[in-house]
Amino acid sequence: MTKTEIDSSLFKSKGQVVLEYILLAICLCVIALRSTFTEGLSTQSANQPVSFSDSLYSLSISAVLIFSFFLWLMFAVFSDRFLYRLTGMEIGLCFFSVAAIIAGIFASDKRTAITDSICLISPLLMGVLLVQILDSTSKIKVVLAVIAALGVVSAYQCAEQFFVSNQIMIDQYEQAPETILEPLGIEPGSFAQMLFEHRLYSRGVNGFFSTRNSAGSFSMMAVFAVLALYVEKLRNGNKFLASDFRYRLAYAIVVMAVLFGLVVTRS
Repeated sequence: MTKTEIDSSLFKSKGQVVLEYILLAICLCVIALRSTFTEGLSTQSANQPVSFSDSLYSLSISAVLIFSFFLWLMFAVFSDRFLYRLTGMEIGLCFFSVAAIIAGIFASDKRTAITDSICLISPLLMGVLLVQILDSTSKIKVVLAVIAALGVVSAYQCAEQFFVSNQIMIDQYEQAPETILEPLGIEPGSFAQMLFEHRLYSRGVNGFFSTRNSAGSFSMMAVFAVLALYVEKLRNGNKFLASDFRYRLAYAIVVMAVLFGLVVTRS
């Protein structure tokens, strides 16, 4: 039996419906940017200063997410019928916000503490926002499809690192170490160089992320997104016949590609 589509837009004003579509597009763009923005190896070294461009990028993305959440909240509060779905994340978000404020007060570098807190809080707010605006099955399918597609892109990047770029970087480093260490701000013979070499020779496959565990976690999420889309197709009955081999092959290829990315990360 086909599942009845969820749609709460009937209880919302036209302006709020349009706004939520815009905010959904913004969230999808942020997800795409964050999952395809390559982070350098130097970002994991505690002995190196944070790049100004990286901080500006992170703060800009975080500001967009925070502004989007409060813009939706303002429209929802002043609408004729206020609808809010409890997510369970609100409690953790409140505790984290209080902890971030306390940590910022006693931090030796308050600017860095504030920047890190904002960058950590904004994805949580985006999660809460998505729960509110994903009020129909079609919107949910779009988000799942985007995550699945990004999982394939991440898997391709993992394959490129596994088969090509890791060895190229090792060869370049062995021929002229200063050409790689100098742009990263690493002094030869330092502890930072030892950490860099450990990561380099471990041939870690991390896709567009800073660690292999992050890449592996995103791959797992992409796998579940594909499976959710497949199960939804099965529920449609006559729209997805057992004899329709093309759809099954497409889903199988996507799952295998994402699983390959998960395997090579060795997460």
